[in-house]
Amino acid sequence: MNIAQIVPEMDIGGVEQGTFDLARGLLARGHKSIIISNGGGLVALLETSGVKHYPLPVHRKSPIVMARMVKEVRKILRKENIDILHAKSRVPAWIGYYATRNCSFCHFVTGFHGFYSPHPLSKIMAKGERVITVSRALAKYAAGKFKVPEKKLRVVYNGVEIKEYSQVTPPPTSPLEGVHPPDKGEGGNRIGILARATPLKGYRYFIEAFAKVRERVPDAKGFIIGPLPKDKISYKKELEGLIKKLYLRNIEFIPPEQKEEIFPTLDILVSSSIVPEAFGRTMVEAQLAGILVIATNIGASLEIIEDRKTGLLVPPKDSPALSEAIIWSFTHQEEGKKMRERAKRFAQEKFSIEQMVEETIAVYQEVL
Repeated sequence: MNIAQIVPEMDIGGVEQGTFDLARGLLARGHKSIIISNGGGLVALLETSGVKHYPLPVHRKSPIVMARMVKEVRKILRKENIDILHAKSRVPAWIGYYATRNCSFCHFVTGFHGFYSPHPLSKIMAKGERVITVSRALAKYAAGKFKVPEKKLRVVYNGVEIKEYSQVTPPPTSPLEGVHPPDKGEGGNRIGILARATPLKGYRYFIEAFAKVRERVPDAKGFIIGPLPKDKISYKKELEGLIKKLYLRNIEFIPPEQKEEIFPTLDILVSSSIVPEAFGRTMVEAQLAGILVIATNIGASLEIIEDRKTGLLVPPKDSPALSEAIIWSFTHQEEGKKMRERAKRFAQEKFSIEQMVEETIAVYQEVL
């Protein structure tokens, strides 16, 4: 098969990483694999892997640009003799839809990667000959809000790379300005949250829960890991104010480039989202790394974690419940170890890149 994926950009992100992994997987299995995007940090790795990339401004919402992109994408589809165009975002999907319209040789498939609001711009995601969602929760949403027929829906979980982390010594912390530094010689009990800085990720509830945890586990350390968009600087200051108000120690913000240094040293990863997650890549990454996951019981978290079996689930916006779950984990080491082991086995079986690639190929073969 000859497959093209079309996405806004190829920078760091869940959709981009999945696109990258699928493109390489297709190529490794003998299929032609190309990507159309505006470019980004993953392009060099793509080309090194042998995946052809066509740089086009398919992220632009300008009607004039989109009309021009329809013609350019159609040229690429003909030149590369593409069988299936797989669109994973709204603006590229509109371009792809019109580029494949009345096209006898190329089919159109869409991928739901988020809980899109059902306004006219988003409705394109329901127009694929197959609509691939990354969780059952998202498939249910697509069927209900977008009226996608069940016969068109297919669930293919994201694949997550299995990384073997060597035993590492936790690096020293650098607390926020004005927050007391950690005492020398303090041990583990390291809790992290890994997400972009936005109120939807429930950072406030994580911080409030951490304050309660410190009362019972004084040597606990907290890490807020993730990118800080320019429009969220004031939100970070708000969180820093909360940290100081609660007289917290041993909690810090970690930029995304330091993730690989801090992430494997965590004992617990918290996902405190107050809205449903479409998938939850970071949760799976934690499970594969042997880190216990505590998450809110909404969205795809329910498909990744079985409460008290492969992790812990708590209600959203419930700092006391979150703090109790963290404290329980620190005081029930043996039960926690068993949960981590079960979670790792589950993640290896359910969320491998190989499985994602094979299941996506099966969807393509259905269409053809």
